[in-house]
Amino acid sequence: MNFDELYHSLNISPIHEPCSIHGNELMYINGKCGKCIEEKENIENFNLLVKIHEKMKLKAGIPHRFLTSTFDNYECTTEHQKQIKNDLKNFNYDKNICFLGKTGNGKTHLACALLSKRISNTNFDKEDYSSFKLRFNVQVDCAYIKFYYLAHLKVKEFQEFKKIINKKFLIIDEVGTSDSDFKNNLLFEIIDERYDNILSTMLISNLPVDAFKSILTPASYSRIKENFIVFDTDWEDFRLIKSNTKFS
Repeated sequence: MNFDELYHSLNISPIHEPCSIHGNELMYINGKCGKCIEEKENIENFNLLVKIHEKMKLKAGIPHRFLTSTFDNYECTTEHQKQIKNDLKNFNYDKNICFLGKTGNGKTHLACALLSKRISNTNFDKEDYSSFKLRFNVQVDCAYIKFYYLAHLKVKEFQEFKKIINKKFLIIDEVGTSDSDFKNNLLFEIIDERYDNILSTMLISNLPVDAFKSILTPASYSRIKENFIVFDTDWEDFRLIKSNTKFS
């Protein structure tokens, strides 16, 4: 029931002049136009939602450099690049992705854009805003982390490690930067546990496909081959292109 219906149902006679903005005289609350109050609250909640999403991005571990990364501000120079970007824009966070290829070609930008999209699409009930205003505490079901730091957490902060690998959507960057039996086994452990729990994972590596295969255990490769969509990013290093343009 809206304000007009409420006042009519209570048979309350108008006691105010019509609002100069909304032209009503039946929706006053404590001497103020109800629609004005509602619009002000909606603006406050929208601004609060923007702040909440910003905090969620930080809690998700998105690096500061990529906090503003979106699909719109990612420039494509090849058709293959455009196709991968389009595939990621339409991704429903229900599959696994392996993102391989050269350094500096925007893999992390696209991955963080994917994470930001998930966070920006997170909405809340109106009642939640009062709680946020008091505590500003919000949970995040997705995360970005570099593999070497995940290995560090496994050894030093196991509870935090478990919390991260149980996120509904997890991006693991810099896979394969350093090879060791411990890290290979850890990668399989993470992939296997998330597979069993039907959790979506994105792996990012600067290695080409053949080199990436070579660092994996047979068990890890089998899991990836069966359950991951593999994107091979074969376009040029954007940082080098930009540098050559600047200094040529």
